[in-house]
Amino acid sequence: MSVTVADSVARQVRDVDAGSTIRTPITDRPFGPAFSFEGPEGHPLTAHGG
Repeated sequence: MSVTVADSVARQVRDVDAGSTIRTPITDRPFGPAFSFEGPEGHPLTAHGG
């Protein structure tokens, strides 16, 4: 699943602070910076956006 966020860097910081596991660090992609993490149920999620 992929979600669009206003600020992917801030989102990654919040996710790490909340104890989420980051699967891939922030990477520049054609649709903006993106990273992947494990959601609360253990499913992989990707967040992208400016």
